[in-house]
Amino acid sequence: MNLIDFSEKIKDFNDFIIIPHINPDGDAVGSALALCDVLRKIGKTAYVADISENMPKNLGFIDVCGYTAPENYAPKTAFAEDCADKERMFDKTLFEACGNSFCIDHHVTNKGFADFNYIDADASATGEIVFSLAKSLDAEIGKNCAKYLYCAIASDTGSFKYSNTSEKTFEIAGSLRKIYGEFSNLSHAMFDEFTVEQLRMKQHVLESLKFYHNGKISVMCVDYEYLENNGFTFDDADFLTSIPRSVKGVEVGIFAKIKRDEIKFSLRSNEFVNVSEIAAKFGGGGHKRAAGVSFKIPYDEAVEKLLKAIENEIR
Repeated sequence: MNLIDFSEKIKDFNDFIIIPHINPDGDAVGSALALCDVLRKIGKTAYVADISENMPKNLGFIDVCGYTAPENYAPKTAFAEDCADKERMFDKTLFEACGNSFCIDHHVTNKGFADFNYIDADASATGEIVFSLAKSLDAEIGKNCAKYLYCAIASDTGSFKYSNTSEKTFEIAGSLRKIYGEFSNLSHAMFDEFTVEQLRMKQHVLESLKFYHNGKISVMCVDYEYLENNGFTFDDADFLTSIPRSVKGVEVGIFAKIKRDEIKFSLRSNEFVNVSEIAAKFGGGGHKRAAGVSFKIPYDEAVEKLLKAIENEIR
């Protein structure tokens, strides 16, 4: 379905509930709030699923008050966003309870699980698509909406550093800056501000960093014992995800969060390895340069499986 037809379909429905993926990141949160604003601008009733307890730590400056659905709200139309699979939805039950459904996303693995789907795998972030949707719907983008869209796009492009950043991405960012103003305060809060406790965690986790395949693959991990003993949650460690890839000479960086009954791996690549294909071999998914996968086997065994799959791509 093209964007124009998708936009026209939206006009036929009302009473929306917007649902991002589980453990929402900056793109999921920013896109959800911006989409809510866009729908309201065209006269629709719209709210976001209650993600207030699951907000990323680096988005503490965003207040979801006014966007979270009241207890008596009975949505008729579910709107999944930034979620490639129904099983990874923040609230799958809420999605299925609605009589109608839409999905807007940029994950290449999204096969279209809603009644109406608009998937643009070339977009740097779902926030980029929401911007285009607003234009298609002739919906005004206000200052708050511009802030949310910037956070969404900056998050998934690593502050415009990742290879998914396109000319269109910069054009959209320029348009948003004209609306919002200077973005430096937001960028600082999202990417450059850390607590003393976070820096101590980073110091601890760096000790686990190991290298394989002549230094082209790096692996770093953190386990539940350390996090629990120091008052952290697993989400608190997400800011460390890109460190393994940042080492000079590394093509694929792996960051593992070792839970009691599951290990979650974040895969990041620099130039040529498609980590979404690596993750898909084990039931995961994502993007070419950023993907994730989970295992319920011993850590060393899981790492060995990933290393073998990645080494085949590096040879």
